[in-house]
Amino acid sequence: MAQPTPLTSAQVNKLFGKDPMCIAVLHPPTHINEPAGYIVMPTGTLPLHESAWQPLPLASRLGIDILYAKPERSNHPVFECEGGPNTTLAVLTLDCDPNSASFGTSARTVEGAVAFRYPDPRQQLGKGVLQPLESFITEGLTRIKNAMSGPTGIVGAKEEYEKLTPQAFKTVWKAYRAEQAVLYPGMGWRKLECPVTLSGARCEGCGREADASVLMRCGRCKKVLYCDSGCQKKDLKAHHKAFCSKKSV
Repeated sequence: MAQPTPLTSAQVNKLFGKDPMCIAVLHPPTHINEPAGYIVMPTGTLPLHESAWQPLPLASRLGIDILYAKPERSNHPVFECEGGPNTTLAVLTLDCDPNSASFGTSARTVEGAVAFRYPDPRQQLGKGVLQPLESFITEGLTRIKNAMSGPTGIVGAKEEYEKLTPQAFKTVWKAYRAEQAVLYPGMGWRKLECPVTLSGARCEGCGREADASVLMRCGRCKKVLYCDSGCQKKDLKAHHKAFCSKKSV
């Protein structure tokens, strides 16, 4: 699957020092009513063999390759913290396939902090990927279960499962980014690139894949493509307006 553009060595050193970074997620956080605790940490502090990092197949299906590991308590102070079930890992290992015997269950459930990273440790993984990914999977599973118990039964459930696509996640991620950019101005959300890169040319509004020559390009930023003015107006109002900037020459 396509990955976000890797940072150069100079960028990594400037932002994080020389050590590759990963993100550890702790559930529950140390204080009541706080959201999940996200802790960015050097992977070098975790004496883990590469084989300790396992893939997340469902995330890969959505166009994002993420690895996870559950280090020993002695590996880092973060993992010595007491914590309840790690719901992030539970959600990211959910079986959403209605045909599966393990449908609706998590492949891995553990207590306390779990570390996540991209296969390329030079790429920084943050909550801007994990949070919307959790929401997307959770809401998708709910729709699948509702369809299964409704009049369409397993047929409807399969149709809902097929809607869990990279394009669908990209749409949800765009809405999440727009919301965060408004709530936390100046925090870098406007410049954050989507972790999913789709192959081929697509309309930014409806997601339809087409030859780039038949799609119209945003006249201001020159970056995104649309089927027509209808798709452009819809996307501009919902997402793109806050992030569109005049193309530099």
